[in-house]
Amino acid sequence: MGQKPLLQVEVTELDNLLKRTSGAAPCVAALGTFDGVHLGHVAILKQAVETARHLGVKSLAFTFDRLPVSFLNPERHMPCLNTLEDKIALLGQYVDEVLVMRFDERLAALSPPQFVTEVLCRGLNCRGVAVGYNYTFGHKAAGNVDTLRELAGKVGLVVEVVAPVLAAGRQVSSTRIRQLVQAGRVADACLCLGRPYALSGVVEAGRSRGRELGFPTANLAADPQLAVPADGVYVTEVATLPGHKTLGGAVTSIGAKPTFRENDRSIETYIFGFSGDLYRTRLSVLFHHRLRDIRAFADREALRRQIAADVENAQDYLANTNRLQQQMPVVY
Repeated sequence: MGQKPLLQVEVTELDNLLKRTSGAAPCVAALGTFDGVHLGHVAILKQAVETARHLGVKSLAFTFDRLPVSFLNPERHMPCLNTLEDKIALLGQYVDEVLVMRFDERLAALSPPQFVTEVLCRGLNCRGVAVGYNYTFGHKAAGNVDTLRELAGKVGLVVEVVAPVLAAGRQVSSTRIRQLVQAGRVADACLCLGRPYALSGVVEAGRSRGRELGFPTANLAADPQLAVPADGVYVTEVATLPGHKTLGGAVTSIGAKPTFRENDRSIETYIFGFSGDLYRTRLSVLFHHRLRDIRAFADREALRRQIAADVENAQDYLANTNRLQQQMPVVY
């Protein structure tokens, strides 16, 4: 799939959505929170595009500015799998338009019938919708796919329900990917996402431990809403944001620095052959594979030798990965 230009999307409130009725072009909407935009979500998006093409209307992804659970249960911290900016960019690679709704009291209070008539019909001018098999909607998630089919039948909406997608024999879901990332199983997360897990943030000042050892690192202050992989050393790639300009392959260490008896958790990335200044630069770190645990070494020289070995192993891993990708047939 070729890259589309990045979409500039503003968050819409319910009142503003309902005001746009006269100008809303008919559409088929893919509905969901789309946290991570994983392979299951991609199947829903592709179904929306196919149905829209069949009906001769535009395709649209309808999502929220936050995880509904973070609004409904603010004391329960559930990290996201991507920033809103990244989610919009990923969704925009598949559909004609992305609409992001502010998830607030008013939207959360809509009953299933109100959601269908006010949001889907009146606000979006839907001709059809595509949803996952476990889709819920309306106040207290009172509606499911059966409810949706029943209500849609009364107003002439086409409903396409997409079956679960499997990766490595397991069902793909945002919950599973979140668990994999937080357990450090980033290669398994890649299988579910269809791409490496991306952790974004801004480079802040560090203690220059890597530079002292001959491996200058970028110290990342990760976006606080994102899931951070478990402590360990990882094979990664790094790109600048916005625009995703690739800086190259890298090794990323997450955790404390027991060799230096420093217990604060940090995210430090050594980019192969890079010597520029990244202070205050916004980066995206793409996690491919976990190399090893964080551990204490006898001295700095022992740590330096291990980092050199990590770099060599990471370079070999990325070279082999790129070789395999080049040998695979292109599938659109």
